[in-house]
Amino acid sequence: MSLGSRLDILIHAEQVGRVVLILQLHDLLRQFAEEKLREANEWAATLEKHLDYYVTWAERADVGLRGGEQVKWFQCIEAEHDNLRVALEWGIHGQGAETGLRLANALWWFWFRRGYLREGDEWLMAGLARTEGETPTRAYAMVNAVPLAHQLHAGVTTSDAEELREVVRIGQKLGLHEVVGLAYVSMSFSVADYQAAMALFEQAIGLLRRADARSVLTTALFLYGNRARAQGDLSRAEVLYQESLDIAQADQNREWMISPLGNLGRLAMYRDDSERAAALLQQAIALGRPSGNRVAIADCLIYLGTLELYRAEYDAAREHLEETLALFRDVGNHMGIVHAYHCLADLALHQGNDERAAKLVSDSLSMSQRFLGNFSNREFSTERLLIVGKLALAHEDYEEAARLFGAAEALREQNGYLLEPLPRAEYKEAVTKARAPLDPLVFETAWGEGQAMTEAEAIPFALGYLQTQFDSNENDMKK
Repeated sequence: MSLGSRLDILIHAEQVGRVVLILQLHDLLRQFAEEKLREANEWAATLEKHLDYYVTWAERADVGLRGGEQVKWFQCIEAEHDNLRVALEWGIHGQGAETGLRLANALWWFWFRRGYLREGDEWLMAGLARTEGETPTRAYAMVNAVPLAHQLHAGVTTSDAEELREVVRIGQKLGLHEVVGLAYVSMSFSVADYQAAMALFEQAIGLLRRADARSVLTTALFLYGNRARAQGDLSRAEVLYQESLDIAQADQNREWMISPLGNLGRLAMYRDDSERAAALLQQAIALGRPSGNRVAIADCLIYLGTLELYRAEYDAAREHLEETLALFRDVGNHMGIVHAYHCLADLALHQGNDERAAKLVSDSLSMSQRFLGNFSNREFSTERLLIVGKLALAHEDYEEAARLFGAAEALREQNGYLLEPLPRAEYKEAVTKARAPLDPLVFETAWGEGQAMTEAEAIPFALGYLQTQFDSNENDMKK
């Protein structure tokens, strides 16, 4: 077929219901097509049609992602991703920034669930920078950007919090109940006080029910449940997880079922029901695999790996945790990588590989130290400090172990964080072993010094201990 014939097909492709992506063509053909369209003053019009087509298509796909055919729609969006990128580029950086931002809003959930975190964040930020005014499109973009930034930058930053307050103001002014509800959900993550955070969640849930935003409601409910679970409010957590699952099952939405099922599995771990926990987590992972939902699979795998670790099924634990780490790396989830490192460190510690455990938990602490300006996750910090404390105990550094355990206990108490039964039993046993060889006054002094540390002080303290103890051991072996 001649270039001219192929170009004729290209220009008239909308007759079969689709604008073909010019920029996917071979360079020579693309240049020829672009030149001919520019000569005919049709280049901008062609890209404008391309943008309009994909905005309509993506908004329909976004509805599909939240329905019973979400697996098909995830695959369709993945297949069209390059076409969508060209439409975004023309819209946001060309002549239709508001339309381009509409397209970014339609794609944000796909980006979030498939791990295109940085790309999604960049498109939304670019669209917001090139638009202005208090419009529904901008309000949705502002609130959609926060979960992506939360994963990329490990938390809600001060600027994010200010943006969310502005979103609430605009959403209330425009009567956008879903937007305001989403903003309250995101704001709650920066609130340390449990009751205050739950008050925000309750407002969010009410607004989302009022807006009949069922897909967002399922997510808010299990996030609400996560906060209740971490506080030890297990009955409340179960009610919230189950309501989230009930909505997903009523809508026959397999994608929505994954997180509440996985979280019900984790709740079973807190209740020391390992068989039920394993069954629920495996069911959640099986639901995620056909659609390639890397984020949800990793979220469930990490807890299945932890469960197998405490059941002393170390090979299975390693397999699950290493797959988790690979998935988090693949999607660029830095907080997930930090979490996977300290779980693998705990596995190494249980297997008696102290050097590997020290290296992994040191990497986890180093990464988390960079996040503290934006985000505090006392749950993870508590677990990492406990690992370092157990390493100190294994090396008979009883005073250091007491300090580290004291620091971990202080963080746990500040957040009301409930350890699962098996790690809780290990922790109590480790504290008893650290106490036994020490004079009571020495133990209490060291414990008190640890309890007086802030999170920002405890992490560098733990890193300093690891560097002193294990780096010096490594250097001694090299001599």
